[in-house]
Amino acid sequence: PKRPYAFDGCGKKFLKASPAHAVEAYDVETGFELYCLKGHTDNIDILKVNSDGTQVVTGSCDNTARIWSLKKSSARVWLENEV
Repeated sequence: PKRPYAFDGCGKKFLKASPAHAVEAYDVETGFELYCLKGHTDNIDILKVNSDGTQVVTGSCDNTARIWSLKKSSARVWLENEV
């Protein structure tokens, strides 16, 4: 399956959904992994960075959406829908 990806607002970080149901953040210049945002329990289908590059929203097959802080490298809010 295709995995979503995005750049932060400054173009300094590359974010991608991993097969481990997480978002991996990389430094564009060095290629080194900066951090990994974990919390989903199934594939991430949607990954979008907000306009100022401080947050990323993810949507997963686990029926949750999460808003992550790119400054603190952590989840700020998550929403769950029981199916």
